Amino acid sequence: MKRLALLSLAVINLVGCGDGGRPQVTLRTGVLQAQDYLPYFVMQDQGFDKRNGLRFVEQTFQGGAAVLAGLADGSLDAGPTAGSVP
Repeated sequence: MKRLALLSLAVINLVGCGDGGRPQVTLRTGVLQAQDYLPYFVMQDQGFDKRNGLRFVEQTFQGGAAVLAGLADGSLDAGPTAGSVP
């Protein structure tokens, strides 16, 4: 839960630092369909990501192990996990 809070703060901080003149940044992210990710979904719903030059290509996963595998093999740039990538 603590990691999720930190990830949410990082996303909010990135959204707040946007500059209209910068090119759009694409992040491949893994998400789980849970209410814990509400800040992420609100960010998208309100358009904060696009206004600040962020584009998320998301993949939905059933559990953290699959997200961790995606981070390890390079198919994801970010995602919630309970472990660490070697």
